[in-house]
Amino acid sequence: MSIKNRPVDKGMIVLVGSTKQLYRFVEKSELSQAHRDAMKKYWPGPYTLILPAKNELPDLITGSRNTVAIRMPRPIYMREYLRVWTKGLVSSSLNESGAEPVRDAEEIPHGPVALEMSRPLRGKPSKIYDPEKNAWIR
Repeated sequence: MSIKNRPVDKGMIVLVGSTKQLYRFVEKSELSQAHRDAMKKYWPGPYTLILPAKNELPDLITGSRNTVAIRMPRPIYMREYLRVWTKGLVSSSLNESGAEPVRDAEEIPHGPVALEMSRPLRGKPSKIYDPEKNAWIR
């Protein structure tokens, strides 16, 4: 977290490839209809949802909250990778906290290990939605 200047209380995003994986991180009994509707509407896709966290998740992932940020990516190859991996994948962007998104290898601060792409990345950072508050966080 220090290499990114990222506060520990910000939490991390967990990528999952299936509903089965989702329930390793999310307290199923606490999912409201708003949560279920958002999952149906926005997944798979580039949207991260704030959902009720399992109590045993570490503070590093939850940011010391009772919620967890979860995304089920749209690309089939990524969901398949996540299903084979079985554990979910904790994710963070390559940019320093608060900085513009990294688009190519030369922009990676401090040189952390990352997969390199043959072309610069396109697109925008994922949007984060809290179904309980009916609010977009980012």
